Amino acid sequence: MISITTRTKEFIQPLLYKDDDKSLDTIMYVCTTEINQGPWQNCTIISADRINGEFTKTHGHYHQENASDETYKVLQGKGVFVLQKKFISDGKWDQGRVKEVFFVEAEEGDEIIVKPHWAHSWSNVGKNPLIVLDNWKDGHTPDDYTPIIKYKGMAYYLIEDKGNITYVPNNNYKDLPQPRFISARDFAINNY
Repeated sequence: MISITTRTKEFIQPLLYKDDDKSLDTIMYVCTTEINQGPWQNCTIISADRINGEFTKTHGHYHQENASDETYKVLQGKGVFVLQKKFISDGKWDQGRVKEVFFVEAEEGDEIIVKPHWAHSWSNVGKNPLIVLDNWKDGHTPDDYTPIIKYKGMAYYLIEDKGNITYVPNNNYKDLPQPRFISARDFAINNY
């Protein structure tokens, strides 16, 4: 059965770079689950709004260790898929650090495969809604979201500055690696 979830600014507010308490009911993105269109199970539509210069984004989350890979496909629009890899030290996950950060630039037709050790979040960097499909059908647990909530978002915030995409480090993380901008094609070729 198809299910529709609407996420407002109030939901995403704790993860924003800067915020005010205005317009908390503004819709940031809509998720439709169980669409069952070929391999695609879910559709997410992300608004093209900006919040104090920050691109509209999805919440961001990790997957459990035993999770399968997840594939995303951009149906419409232009986005940056923010990926941050877990930092494992002495066999333990240090949630306050990340090993690598990629900003995968994607547009209509691009597909991106996410492996379990990566947190991920979409940012709409275009002028129109960003529509993405994914094949995730295993559900989520609160633990998938806890590190992102605890550290107030992903490792970097994507900001629009004079029409350009720039980034600001999230100072709640320690020893951040330099992020890398990469095309969806190059990300796939390198099999990160």
